[in-house]
Amino acid sequence: MTRLRTFLLLVLISVIVTASIQLSEQISEQTLPSDISQVKDEVDYSIEDFKLSLIDTEGKMQYHLSATSMLHYKLSDQTRLEDPNLELLRTPAEHWKIYANKGQVSPRGQDVTLQGKVRIARSATPTLEPLTMSTESLHINTTDNTVSTADLIHLKGSGISVRAKGMFADLDQEKIQLLAQVRVSYEPQR
Repeated sequence: MTRLRTFLLLVLISVIVTASIQLSEQISEQTLPSDISQVKDEVDYSIEDFKLSLIDTEGKMQYHLSATSMLHYKLSDQTRLEDPNLELLRTPAEHWKIYANKGQVSPRGQDVTLQGKVRIARSATPTLEPLTMSTESLHINTTDNTVSTADLIHLKGSGISVRAKGMFADLDQEKIQLLAQVRVSYEPQR
């Protein structure tokens, strides 16, 4: 579970950083719709083949974010991403890759919703086994530092496979709850 907590914390941090850098500076208190296709206001700008890289103050690459398109909506001040792809470069050896079919970020990055074949993968390092997670949707609340889904979720790594229906993770308290139908299988590494 420590690896899972670390994984979820890294996902949250990456999304917070990405959203706060890229999104508009105006604050809007509108709620995020449950389906990102329901946003009906006008697009005030769009970017095709969107790519962003962040380098820290010491010149080290932090992450790469790309999407086939980025649309910003004027009235709701929300941003929609098509085929978002985020690569976090934690250390020279540790890389995280996050993919989804769609993404939506609320104003100031307070809520991030990823939908459609959400996949997260951590590469193997000399001290860590590779880890993957997949689900159909993932909601990240950057204000409360929580990550959740009501969909089926599958975590896999180090001979462990975990499947569950729904998940809620409180990253501040380093707690994760698998909500229902939890199935764990373990196959020892040889």
